Amino acid sequence: MSLPFSHHADQHLGSTTKQILSLLEAKLPVPTGFIVSPQTFDAFIKHNFLETKIHHLIERCNFTDLSDVKRVSTSIQQLILSSEIPQEVANELLSFVAHLNGSVMLTASPLFPSQSQEELKHTQRLFGISGEANILIALRHMWASLFSSELLYFFHLRCNDSFPSMSVCIQHFPKLQISGTLVTTDAGAGKHICRVEAVFGAGALIGHLQGSDTYVVNKQTDTEEKAALHPQLIEYHIKDGEPIIDHIAENIQERRKLSAGQIKKISLLAKNLQHHLFFPQEAVWIADQNDVYLISTAAISHAPIQQVEAQEKTSQKPLLHGTAISPGIITGKIRHVHTRQESLLVRPGEIAIAASFSSIDKDAYKHLRGLIIEHDIPEHDGIAQATRHGVTTLIAATDASTILKEGAFVTIHSPSGNVYAGGAPAQSRMSPVSSQPIIRSVTKVGVQLSLTQISSNTPVINGHMYCTGNEIIKKFGVHPLKLLHEHKERLLHKTLLQPLEKILKQTTDTSLLYRFADLTTHEYRTLLGGSDFETMREENPALGYHGSVRLLDIPDLMHAELEVIEELRRRPYGKRLSLVFPSLRTAYEVERWHTVLAAHHIERSASLRFVADISLPSCMGQLEEIVGYGVDALFLNLDTFATFFFGADHFETLRYEEPDIVAPLCKALMHVLTQCHDLGIQLILTGKLALNEDCLQLAVSHGVNEIIVPVSALAQIRERLVSLEAERIQAHV
Repeated sequence: MSLPFSHHADQHLGSTTKQILSLLEAKLPVPTGFIVSPQTFDAFIKHNFLETKIHHLIERCNFTDLSDVKRVSTSIQQLILSSEIPQEVANELLSFVAHLNGSVMLTASPLFPSQSQEELKHTQRLFGISGEANILIALRHMWASLFSSELLYFFHLRCNDSFPSMSVCIQHFPKLQISGTLVTTDAGAGKHICRVEAVFGAGALIGHLQGSDTYVVNKQTDTEEKAALHPQLIEYHIKDGEPIIDHIAENIQERRKLSAGQIKKISLLAKNLQHHLFFPQEAVWIADQNDVYLISTAAISHAPIQQVEAQEKTSQKPLLHGTAISPGIITGKIRHVHTRQESLLVRPGEIAIAASFSSIDKDAYKHLRGLIIEHDIPEHDGIAQATRHGVTTLIAATDASTILKEGAFVTIHSPSGNVYAGGAPAQSRMSPVSSQPIIRSVTKVGVQLSLTQISSNTPVINGHMYCTGNEIIKKFGVHPLKLLHEHKERLLHKTLLQPLEKILKQTTDTSLLYRFADLTTHEYRTLLGGSDFETMREENPALGYHGSVRLLDIPDLMHAELEVIEELRRRPYGKRLSLVFPSLRTAYEVERWHTVLAAHHIERSASLRFVADISLPSCMGQLEEIVGYGVDALFLNLDTFATFFFGADHFETLRYEEPDIVAPLCKALMHVLTQCHDLGIQLILTGKLALNEDCLQLAVSHGVNEIIVPVSALAQIRERLVSLEAERIQAHV
């Protein structure tokens, strides 16, 4: 029931297992190993009499209640984890493990008998498992993952009464020194170029590429064309599936990650991947002293446009226009999506239309061909999922659900942002997209920068660049108090300093609006060491102990941030820095902020503006007092305000386009705008709701000072602001 890679049987093994075997057949450098077959899983279930128990739990599950699905999922997983593996099965497994030498990695490959494997691919991996007992425990964790709440619901929708099964790949886990990612074809630089990111340690395996080097490699010559080298302060190791963080000695922090020989091997890997799989790939690799190994790979584009039958001739006139946020030219049938559950029902090859990214489940991106968003502002997570899975995506496609009927056969042409009936028009018939001049409006426009956008060219704006400490700390992945406890706070200091310094150095006249990190207790708990310092459990952490009240009560949490601000202020470009006091609840907290900052020689002045975040409803009656304690501007995130105002767990759970939601928000916004006018203070507005047509018109008509938007929405909002301001002027003529 366990099969060596070299003697695998031709049977139903799961899509991930089949991919690994396919890569081996192509002689790609995949670590050696063996397959734990689905029959092994079935024997385990029968040996412990679990099938009846699991069926009983599933039959009683209320699949319309997410909390009940999670309860059933937890119960089934506990059954599996507490059951024993038959002795003969365990002996056979361990005899295969003995030939792998050292630690192993496990890859889950679920089987869904009634559906295509590409549609239902769901992979989990555990790395660095050693010791016979730990390997058997890890195998049970793999089997238990088959009954996660997401897969349980997905299986309920798709596979009727079929009992799920799984194959598991167990492979040798090399003693890696470097890990990284490889994009086999760089769309911006040409098909002969691949892009490589590399870090010391195992960071790439868990998505931590902090301090990575980026290499642009020519696949034709196997040589490096250019490289961006960055200092790396920490590295991750993995032991028994858990990441361990280590400080990198100062004498090697600046060291180059890849040698010319390793670059040549990775270039060869890119060529072989492209030859074997055809479509551009995003791969994860690791390297030891001598070799480079391929860990996983996923397509980042979809199949070429299917030929359209003669009766479905293409119209050269576009049906509608949007803004492309991921590349591609794809053809498929339209499917309207209103909820996350509906997005899971979209068939492979169909193009989904949704009002917002919040209607698309993260698992749906795995089988979507194309995605059209009507009037939503792109979320970073939505963009990341669409890009990773190669989903050609348009946003701001107004009235798409009205214009494009269910079942219609259309083509998304991302170079132009157009949607055409039938197949795509010939490229020669397309007009090139001309570069538009920057449109400036009276209302200032700022942009919210993510860490990935900091490394690119900073957009030309007349408002602020907005950056939060939350994203930096989450990517760093370690609880600040853990570092303080271990006397490693300088690590966090450098991690915070680098992106802020880079933003300020890239520009000469744009101010940076920095918001202190205000993670919730739940978010802090997910960081490395978080469980040791976050003992409080909150059913709804967003409504609990976070924001300014938490930071001011535990100033050690922002110790590194305060030192970074103090250091930046001593530099010439630090004069363009402004600070946001996050999530204020009372006016008195502003006075406390002044005291804490003054202790670090950070004081309000003409060159350092203090901005008060008034997004919590408790601030609405305290605006005069907040301003009186000494701030230069007010900051209002309408999404945050709506979440607390309506008592929601999360903004995405609100139907924020309905009049019953928008009308009260417009009333609150009117109150704030009027107060700001009376107090003579600026208001900075942000959030998806700030770009709602009703809210936007109200804000512009009452003279809001600035609106902060994602980079991808910059051009769209500029045009709309100019239009609204022109209407406002015309109304007074």
